Amino acid sequence: MHLFVALLVGFILNVSGSELGYVVYFRDTLSSAVQNATNGIGIKCRLHLDYYQKELGTYGTWALEMFDASSKVPSGIAGGNAADLGSFEECINIKQRVNSSDFIRGRYCYGSTPLNYNEIASTNATFRLQVASCLPDTCSSNDVSAIYNYFGLNATFPEPLCQTASVHEVLRFGVAEYCGIAFFAIFALITSASTIYDVYLHNSHQLSNTKSWYETLVAFSILKNGRKLLAIEHNAKQITCINGIRVISTLWIILYHTFSIHFYSPAMNSFYRDKWRQSPGSMFLFNAPIAVDTFLLLSGIVTSYARLWSAEKDRPFQLVKFYLHRFLRLTPVLAAEIVFVVTLLRQFSSGPLWTHIIDTQLIEACQEYWWKTLLYVQNYGQVPSLCLPHGWYLGVDMQLFVISPIFLLPLPKWPKRTICGVVALIACNIIGCFALGWFLELNGIIEGNVDHKSLIYAWQYYYPAYTRAAPWLIGIVLGYYLYLSNKKKHTLPKKIVACVWILSLLVMFAIAFGGHGLMTSEGQRAINSIYIALARPVWALAVGVVIFSCANGYGRSVNWFLSLPAFEVLSRLTYSLFIVHYIVIYVLCSQMWTSGRKVEVMVQFWGHFACTLFIATFVTLVFELPVTEIEKIIFTKRKSEAQEGVLSNNSLAPSTIMNNCTVTVTGSL
Repeated sequence: MHLFVALLVGFILNVSGSELGYVVYFRDTLSSAVQNATNGIGIKCRLHLDYYQKELGTYGTWALEMFDASSKVPSGIAGGNAADLGSFEECINIKQRVNSSDFIRGRYCYGSTPLNYNEIASTNATFRLQVASCLPDTCSSNDVSAIYNYFGLNATFPEPLCQTASVHEVLRFGVAEYCGIAFFAIFALITSASTIYDVYLHNSHQLSNTKSWYETLVAFSILKNGRKLLAIEHNAKQITCINGIRVISTLWIILYHTFSIHFYSPAMNSFYRDKWRQSPGSMFLFNAPIAVDTFLLLSGIVTSYARLWSAEKDRPFQLVKFYLHRFLRLTPVLAAEIVFVVTLLRQFSSGPLWTHIIDTQLIEACQEYWWKTLLYVQNYGQVPSLCLPHGWYLGVDMQLFVISPIFLLPLPKWPKRTICGVVALIACNIIGCFALGWFLELNGIIEGNVDHKSLIYAWQYYYPAYTRAAPWLIGIVLGYYLYLSNKKKHTLPKKIVACVWILSLLVMFAIAFGGHGLMTSEGQRAINSIYIALARPVWALAVGVVIFSCANGYGRSVNWFLSLPAFEVLSRLTYSLFIVHYIVIYVLCSQMWTSGRKVEVMVQFWGHFACTLFIATFVTLVFELPVTEIEKIIFTKRKSEAQEGVLSNNSLAPSTIMNNCTVTVTGSL
């Protein structure tokens, strides 16, 4: 008898050598379920259960492993630890020969049962106890539920949450998987060939002789794109503080998504979660979605700012090229991720929650609604229409970009009238959001909306572009004034500058850490509606003040920090970071095989960020930058080599600035 069996037998035997009541109770109850022929348990399952309970009586190794892999009463249940994931790997690796033609394999099922804490703790709260079952694979989910009824548990085990080793031992490759492999293999070959050719040209010093072909053939070169990614540019027209704001906002969003996914996972202590949720310190994370409005502000700023510089040089506004550039800028990375999700993600790993989270919430949704994501209309419809849970923002950003010519075309000719019109639209948006919050009786904080109200909040207020337009419109206005200030600097008294800084920082602090009273109190309909109407525009104004101050020399140490070269490099990765990070978090969480009492969010966050940064760098080098380079080759009119003397992709001409600024807008994520 090996060490595992010896240790386990030691646990199920007391010092006097008699059996513990728990294993006897389990075996006898299982025997009762087997002997009752009217309980609906399948014949094959019944035979295997009978063999299993007999083997338990003789302490057979495989039977002890199956018993050990199932959930027991979790430690800390009186404190709200309402989950026990059992041992997933131990269960699915069980294989026992019954006879020459019959085998028993372990089947892991994850389910839940209602539990009234009034019986074990000083609270009347009712939770669902998450339990894992390890029984023979011939038992269906209905059979498992029937067996647990004998233990006094009204447990349900959804069939999609039941898994066996056969699912994971052999990769289930079909047409979709082979198409996915072919897709990424083609890009891998192109990237490798382009990189090798780039290295050859540099080593053989033939670059000057092949310049006409060089840019096209090395567009996918890791070497060239890596230099572009790490380059530090110096341009008087750049608003460098935006880089730091963009990166910090991205980190805040990743932290929020790390927290939110872990927060509602089985590993979180329920009572601790609720207690922490009601504490004021939780608001920094619950208010993190306000960073999305920072992205919208940046998008509006750079859109109008770039258009004004382009108009100054009498560059014609080409509408088709304007839209096509945006689509080509966003879509390659997005399309690559969708291809990966629908073809290869299922084969990537396994775990107790893998099927439920990955298959249901990602793969199935993308298989049906991939087209809505690629057309950027995924933020309208119903919950399942979100192929990527965070992809709604891309729809909002693209839809606002589509209507931007309404403001960009008249802005250079009639700036005052255009700005007045934009301000009027901001006021209308604020009034409309107040009315929406009032009539739908929404809570101002996203986490304060529970049950059906959370869906109403999401689909009626949080996702639509028409309710999120105010920060973007504020960005349009701010971009105009940044353009004017770049042409003519104005000196402001130090007292005014100090007051503006203090006011803007206080507003940002209040919005980032405030709102706790809205979550913990009811009946504040008017206050909630005012918060919904004003919080996002006011936040955008406060961030806009910081940007304007830094751009005009009033930021000093703040501007120095936000303009660090490291932020400039990382800012080029923010779009890929945004696209990739949710999938990374989902994959890592879905592989969780054991539960814990408390999730250390910051530790998880840095791990998720490191993985996301690595993947985002690869995606940027292979998909994002090459397509951007090819687009420039196709659409940019280049001067002759004799006139220019350098590659035009290094030019800081206004037309190139327009393209670069458009990249910056989407890169703000």
